Amino acid sequence: MEDVIRASNHEIDANYLSSLREMGFEKVTLENAIRLKNHEITSSYLSELRSEGFSNVSVDDAIRAKNHDISADLIRRAKAQGYTNVGLDELIRLNNRGLIK
Repeated sequence: MEDVIRASNHEIDANYLSSLREMGFEKVTLENAIRLKNHEITSSYLSELRSEGFSNVSVDDAIRAKNHDISADLIRRAKAQGYTNVGLDELIRLNNRGLIK
C-alpha cells in the first residue's frame, strides 16, 4: 500500500509506467520511476535521444542528459559542427563549455 501512495504522490500512473516500458525501461523500479518523473523525463524526451542515436540510455544517463540540457536539437548542432560519434559524457562536457553553437 505504501508504494501505491508514493506513486500517487509523484503522479506516477499506469500510463507513465507503460510509456517507460515502451522506451526500454522494462523493469523500472518505483524508485527509478519517481526519479525520472521528478526530473521531468517523458517518453517524448527519451524518443528524441533515441532518434539521435542514444538508444541505450540508462535511468541515470537520462537524468544527467536532462539536467545538462542535452536535447535532440543540441545533438544535431553538435553533429553539424563535426562532433559525431560522441558519447553522452562528451556531449555534456562540450555543452557545459559552450562549445556547441
